[in-house]
Amino acid sequence: MTNTFTDGMQGQSNEDLNILDFVNTLKRRKRIILFTTSIFFLGSIIWTSFERWKFPVFSGSFTILINDPLSNSGDSRKPSSFRAATSSSGRLFQELALNSKTSDIPTLIQLLKSPLLLNSISSKYNLSINNLISKISIKTVGERLTEAKGVLKVSLQARDIKTGSKILKDLSKTYLEAALNQRQQRLSDGLLFLNTQRPALESKLSELQIQLANFRSKNNLIEPSKEGLQLKRRQLEMENKIFELETYNDTLENVKKEVLEGKINSTGFKEAITPGSLSSEFTNSRGNGLTINDADQGLIEKLQIVEKELAEARATYTNNSSVVRSLQERLEKLRPLIQKSQIEAVEVAIDFNNSNIVKAKSQESELQKKFLKLPKLIKEYEDIQQELLIAKENLSGLVSARETFLLEMAQSSLPWKIIVPPKINPIPVAPSYRNNIFLGLALGLAIGIVIALLRDLLDNGFHTTLEIEQALKLPLIGYMPFIPAFNAIREERSSIIPVYNELTKIENKSNYERFFFQESLRSIYTSIKFLNAEESIKTIILSSSIPKEGKSLLNILLAKTLSELGRKVLLIDADLRKPAVHSRLGINNIQGLSNLLTQEEKPWQSYVQEIKEFDNFNVLTAGTIPPDPTRLLGSSRMKTFLSEVKNSGKYDLIIIDTPPILGLADTSIMSQLVDGLILIVTLDNIDRRLAKDSLMQIKKIKGPVLG
Repeated sequence: MTNTFTDGMQGQSNEDLNILDFVNTLKRRKRIILFTTSIFFLGSIIWTSFERWKFPVFSGSFTILINDPLSNSGDSRKPSSFRAATSSSGRLFQELALNSKTSDIPTLIQLLKSPLLLNSISSKYNLSINNLISKISIKTVGERLTEAKGVLKVSLQARDIKTGSKILKDLSKTYLEAALNQRQQRLSDGLLFLNTQRPALESKLSELQIQLANFRSKNNLIEPSKEGLQLKRRQLEMENKIFELETYNDTLENVKKEVLEGKINSTGFKEAITPGSLSSEFTNSRGNGLTINDADQGLIEKLQIVEKELAEARATYTNNSSVVRSLQERLEKLRPLIQKSQIEAVEVAIDFNNSNIVKAKSQESELQKKFLKLPKLIKEYEDIQQELLIAKENLSGLVSARETFLLEMAQSSLPWKIIVPPKINPIPVAPSYRNNIFLGLALGLAIGIVIALLRDLLDNGFHTTLEIEQALKLPLIGYMPFIPAFNAIREERSSIIPVYNELTKIENKSNYERFFFQESLRSIYTSIKFLNAEESIKTIILSSSIPKEGKSLLNILLAKTLSELGRKVLLIDADLRKPAVHSRLGINNIQGLSNLLTQEEKPWQSYVQEIKEFDNFNVLTAGTIPPDPTRLLGSSRMKTFLSEVKNSGKYDLIIIDTPPILGLADTSIMSQLVDGLILIVTLDNIDRRLAKDSLMQIKKIKGPVLG
């Protein structure tokens, strides 16, 4: 998880660095970019002006209406009389006959720009067909979201106004004639199409009519839907009758039970067996489901008479009288006979009623079978009816469309209309200043950036401190900004003291320059102190790869800055070939390092000079230039001298100014005698390969390179 995050951060950092390097490269080479862009900008203006004067291009156009916005239909290719048709089948046949189901504007534009229509014009004006097509532009009018697809704008570019005007007029005439011819041709083709379709439609209609007649004859049906409703009603009626019969059957069973239990008398029996409203086909000849014959009726009447006489006798005689007992005996003899007769009558009625139920259910089953066959017949009948209706409508629509076609063919009105006449603009439209200048700027900027990148790629110098760190793989100890005030010192080999005093004046307006270089030098000293935590660094060399990188100036400024911080500093000029420290500080070089190394009778302190203007700042100049500086610097005397100075405790830091590293062995030999060496690299001045060679040369002899 941590590795992934770290890799992601490094990738992001590298990407940011690449972008930053790209931006810095453009800043460094901005003069190249500006120069290239300016050249292309001026060139585009000059070239455009020449082209517009020598080879101007004029533009003209006309607008043509291909769709009538006041019509009811949105199809511009449909003749006006067609739009009055109300039958959907008629409109369908018209669209099929005209092949106008869709409106394809892109295809129409391709047709208008095709050689089929433009050959005559190209021949008339001695133009190649491809050249003429390239000069014509056709598009719909309006904005992209609100384009008028029924209006086309035809534009033409020409180098001659008169010729362009003539071509535009011929184009408008050609398009109108082509539209008229196309309409007539389509009407003719459409009429032919309709004529070929009519026999098939008439044959289809006749076939369907015969099929309908055969269906009715075969199934003995006129309207299956209506007859189905009648069957359903009869079926419901039969279900009701069955229900009534079953209900009456239950009534008879109850009567039989009550007769057996003696709960019903002769009068109640007649009322109980009345069947109610039964259909005549389910009753006997007397209209009842249960009948009482004459013998049974006589018994009932005798019973009623005896019961009446018994009632009267009881009102006159006692219950034990012979009259009452005689009447009771007669009544008891009649009742079993009547009960038997009633039960027989009920059972006969039940049997008769059951047979009626079976008959009714049989009739219901027959009705159900007939009804179940009807849906299939109804569907077949409706399918035939629907096809017959469509066939009639199609034939009617075809006849209507044919009459409309004949009417349209008799007319000669133009289907398209020119709403904006052909006209050429007298002001040239090409070459375009705006487009060419924009193109010139873009091209100049792009080429300028490419040249700048190539120039930067071929430039082997360092441009940023980050490049130095990445190339040399050493820590950056400090950065010294460019101070314009010191620029003339190197060229004139003059003293630094007057310039330094001027910069350090409080009232000087350029105090920010002093602040920058002083803070930079203090930062360098701080970095040096913390480079080696185990042992303090007291003797250092600040040297460069080649001359004129400012090493002597930097050594002096570093020494002076540290002396102002209260540090005691000794600056030794070990450049015994071209010494410069004495001239930079305005002191003499009569006796110096070379004299000290060759004359042992004097102590080293006698050769050291104090700088009056600067406290805590001592200098040991180079002295007389010896014949072999390398041997002298590598001598044991030099090693002893440096050891004595370092161990004397008199100085906090000893800075040694040596010759450039490359080409001479002086600095390499001296680096073995000091605590550390700092390589000076000048931005935008030194080839990075030289800095690498210098570093490699020091590392070969295992010199202590600090950064």
